[in-house]
Amino acid sequence: CHTICDDELVELGVGLYPLAALANHSCLPTASQTFGPHADLTLRALVPLAPGDEVTIAYIDLSPCCTERRAALREAYLFDCRSVPTR
Repeated sequence: CHTICDDELVELGVGLYPLAALANHSCLPTASQTFGPHADLTLRALVPLAPGDEVTIAYIDLSPCCTERRAALREAYLFDCRSVPTR
């Protein structure tokens, strides 16, 4: 399930995108997701990706500190994030 947001990150609803669901979370994502006017989802690379590279997205807003992001991920997605941003 993906939360569909507008350009200002206001939640509009949820959608099922089976292929996009294969993207794992990272606090240093390799891609971002955007939604078109008909709730079509587009993944755009943020860095050059080679065949076989993992496509990751940020499940949450990345502006809070690491501790707050980890708490939000634990609460919303039930996992402990161990990614360490280095870029």
